[in-house]
Amino acid sequence: MTIPTSENCLCSVYKNRGSDTVEAATGVEALDQARTTCPNLIVIDLAMPGGNGDEAIASRKADPLTRDVSVIVLTALRRSPPVDRAMAAGAAEILHRRPVDFKTLQLVLQRHLSVRS
Repeated sequence: MTIPTSENCLCSVYKNRGSDTVEAATGVEALDQARTTCPNLIVIDLAMPGGNGDEAIASRKADPLTRDVSVIVLTALRRSPPVDRAMAAGAAEILHRRPVDFKTLQLVLQRHLSVRS
């Protein structure tokens, strides 16, 4: 699972539960990490330094190494052009946060990880 560092509290939660996680500070770094680690799932924010999350999702879909990896978007944005672009680019789900509902997030992650198994 690749998680941008803005979500490092989520990363800690999943590390404590035994999941292997990789953190990335930017959209570009997240894509690089995804190419080298071949994650089962990517969790990304739409508002990131080094490129918007929706751009990273679109780039991920165009890359043969990452195109089949599901992307879950965590964002504070509601209905907006970036959210629409993320869905159009192939995001599997959009979760609106503030605060993060860990129970819902856990169910979404489990659902998408079980599809990949």
